[in-house]
Amino acid sequence: MTDASLALRGAAFALLSGDADLVALTGAQRIHDGAPRGAAFPHLVIGAIESRPLLALAEDGEEHRLDLAVFSRADSRDEASRILSRAVSLLADRAGVAAALATQASGHALVATRLVERRIERLPQARLWRARARLRLVTEPLG
Repeated sequence: MTDASLALRGAAFALLSGDADLVALTGAQRIHDGAPRGAAFPHLVIGAIESRPLLALAEDGEEHRLDLAVFSRADSRDEASRILSRAVSLLADRAGVAAALATQASGHALVATRLVERRIERLPQARLWRARARLRLVTEPLG
């Protein structure tokens, strides 16, 4: 992982876990940077992050793909959908993510953010709902 992607992950976790509305939806201590074994439901997981240079070099800026997943044992998809919607709205807010990234002192600034895809599915073997989203975030070095 690059310095920018590590800082972005830290910023995303701080932003999500610090949001009172999202914590009210998931419950306390249910937002994870990688889900621990035996995590209580529902929970939100910051999953994979893929980074690649925008141009020839990372010094020119980087594109990051950040995955989110919500797992819920509720009877319907509504709980997972509400949690994912709140998380996506937080990470799609460029100003909010940029401010959180600035606290990471990474030397990178957020240039753009957008939702790439969203999916909600039933996992019948596990008897739970999984809601997933992938966001595209672009950073560039400061200075």
